[in-house]
Amino acid sequence: MRNIVKKQLNHRSGFLLIETLIGTVFCLLAVWTIAFVLTATTKFHDDSIISYHLFLQRLEGDDFLFTIKKFSATEIELHSIVTDKNYKLTKYCNYVRITGIKKGHIPVLKNVKNIEWQRKKVNQIQIKGEFENDKKFSSTVIFQES
Repeated sequence: MRNIVKKQLNHRSGFLLIETLIGTVFCLLAVWTIAFVLTATTKFHDDSIISYHLFLQRLEGDDFLFTIKKFSATEIELHSIVTDKNYKLTKYCNYVRITGIKKGHIPVLKNVKNIEWQRKKVNQIQIKGEFENDKKFSSTVIFQES
């Protein structure tokens, strides 16, 4: 009788070890999945904010030293003091791009749902818009005086 009870207890403890290992694996997978989902959802938001600030830096920075040449509701024609060339700032599909007058383009802001700009002063434009993730942005860009 004692041998039967010992065999059952020994067999049962091994079964508990397997249950514990499987339970631990499932818990680790659940935690990993939650962490992955949280980082994936916040990453798109962070990327859009970073992209927007890089876009502003490109417009106001020293790489091109842009001045406003022409302004309309659909595009802004810019002149670069550094390269002595003209460029156009327009929205195309779901991104904002800077194009050369003859050819080529640089996508400077992606995942844009809508964007609008208004001229505030001779060298200032207010940019308002919304990303595809429904995050809004707004800034006043100060260009070089011509």
